[in-house]
Amino acid sequence: MDVTFFSPDRELNVGAAGSITDNTSENRLFIMPNIGANYPINENHSIGIGLTSAGGMNTEWPTAVYAAFGAGSVPTGVDMAHAFLGVNYAMKFDAVNGEHSVGVMPYGAFGRFKAYGLEAFQGISQDGRHVTGNGYDHAYGYGVRFGYQGRFANQDLMVGASYQTRTYMSEFTKYKGLFAEEGDFDLAPVINAGIAYRVSPNFLVSFDYSYILYNDVASISNHGPRTALASLPTENQLGKDQGLGFGWEDMGILKIGAEWRYSDRLTARFGISHATQTYDSQEIMFNFLAPGVVRTHITVGATYGMTDNLDLNLAYSRGLSSDISGTDPNLGGQVVATEMSQHKATVGLTYRW
Repeated sequence: MDVTFFSPDRELNVGAAGSITDNTSENRLFIMPNIGANYPINENHSIGIGLTSAGGMNTEWPTAVYAAFGAGSVPTGVDMAHAFLGVNYAMKFDAVNGEHSVGVMPYGAFGRFKAYGLEAFQGISQDGRHVTGNGYDHAYGYGVRFGYQGRFANQDLMVGASYQTRTYMSEFTKYKGLFAEEGDFDLAPVINAGIAYRVSPNFLVSFDYSYILYNDVASISNHGPRTALASLPTENQLGKDQGLGFGWEDMGILKIGAEWRYSDRLTARFGISHATQTYDSQEIMFNFLAPGVVRTHITVGATYGMTDNLDLNLAYSRGLSSDISGTDPNLGGQVVATEMSQHKATVGLTYRW
């Protein structure tokens, strides 16, 4: 079990006077708990259960950010969080060239969302009553994750891969005039693959690659405004299948890590990851609400065995400051930069029966 403290800093920085002003989001601390258990049925089979949470990208700008486009209340922003409950089964088997395991985990998902300060966009929605200011709405869904891990004959080389399906969520009906496909906001599929090699008995290095298929989800991947809002094509109205979105593209993430077993009690870890850019400069306007621009993370951590059965796990991750600058036809040539940096600290315990 563990708890993560996530603190992102989000800013809007403008290059010249215009409809958007400098801003700093007021939401800066999010707490995300996780808990899981695994039970070996016998030497080759196990079952488990896990409850995890995700969130922290919500924004709360202390001004009416979009007021210049017709209307706007204070504050402006969105709040979205998810929780997942999964039950997993894994099977291990020996082969001529080593030891391998496969697993499957069906899971259920719960999400909540609210938006505020978006009155300027009610006039470009197919349902202006369900765009903003309707409090929290909730959605429920499901998905499946499949995994494989192999350890080859020399026991020093390991490979792994997993695939998480699209998480199919029910619609946010209170915001069916905001998100594409009448409030649909599924979670994108994820593919992972990696390799690890034990250089010495006490030192391990690993390389992972993740690919998130944002293009599969219309509410995330549909483009933002490409014309003035007053001349928006009917098919691009908010809430429609081709309604305006965030313009996020598929993302690739390369991760490199190292593990050093200092003693029987203490293991230290270090990692760095780098991701491709989620959206381009033309998508700047809607991404004031979700400025996911951090591309590089550096992480350190350690596990300390307090007893033969109880471990203490610690980790700290720093998301290096990054920004995307851009404009669109509604900003009158004004260039705006969305900027973010992140701090994340995790403390947890592992207990073996």
